[in-house]
Amino acid sequence: MNKGMLRLILSFLLAIISVAELNAQKANNDPFIWLENTTDSKSIDWVKAHDDATMRVFGKDRNFLNFKSEILNILNSKDRIPYGYNEGGYVYNFWQDDAHIKGILRRVTLEEYLKKDPAWEIVLDFDKLSSDEGKDYVFYGSTNLPPDKARGMIALSIGGGDAVEYREFDYITKTFVKDGFYLPEAKSNVCWYDINTLLIGTDFGPGSMTSSSYPRIAKIWKRGTPIEQAKLLFDGEISDVAAGAYVNFRPEGNNCFYYRNTDFWNTTVWLADSSGEKIELPFPKDSETYSFKGRMLALLHSDWMGIPEARWWL
Repeated sequence: MNKGMLRLILSFLLAIISVAELNAQKANNDPFIWLENTTDSKSIDWVKAHDDATMRVFGKDRNFLNFKSEILNILNSKDRIPYGYNEGGYVYNFWQDDAHIKGILRRVTLEEYLKKDPAWEIVLDFDKLSSDEGKDYVFYGSTNLPPDKARGMIALSIGGGDAVEYREFDYITKTFVKDGFYLPEAKSNVCWYDINTLLIGTDFGPGSMTSSSYPRIAKIWKRGTPIEQAKLLFDGEISDVAAGAYVNFRPEGNNCFYYRNTDFWNTTVWLADSSGEKIELPFPKDSETYSFKGRMLALLHSDWMGIPEARWWL
């Protein structure tokens, strides 16, 4: 490599560093940081003003109006394939159309699902729930307890933000469980341990969230006890993206894991026993790991001990 090329590369690297430093300074002196508060009337008015300015231009454009009409027809089409997932002997589907703006969670048996026009059973109507409770609910999925999946923790975002509230739901009665598990609105992690126990990570107060604003600690929470009495299981670092605990449910026996997402690509994982003792898994930090029939299963995304990437190792 000649000196001219080397100087060019060094100049380029210095420019990148300068931009990074400038961005860091801007983050600390961001004049628009107040827009992070998405529920504040000032933020809402600012967004509406810019929306109105945009629509004054695009709202009269023929292409925009045609595209909008086509997209709405596609989204509201009754001919869409109702994507389903199989849990507890039913095929579940979340469906939205012009009659169900916020959507419905519905289900049928597998036999019924295979018919041309299945007779869907509505499990939870989010438009009705929002109307009944006077809140702008958005369905963010559910965490259901194996093997029968008759109980779940329904995630509800108010207005579509990242923070959600979790409410225990009974799929047999199709109702929320009275005095059941409940986590208020926050960026939370929730996993079942058994029918009367949850593994949770949420905003427990100062120091409980990472610098990325996700849970840093994992606790075990018993039914019938205040969340303040949940026992600490594991904690990560403030600098982590997130940290927590989860259970891999298997017929031959369940396994509990602790994890630290040290960055977007890398995760350190430990296998833990019922006493909280843990063993760090030896796989590369960018691998995906599971337990299966008493063994650890890993999908490698980088070489490990001479084993090429993108291979399953058991």
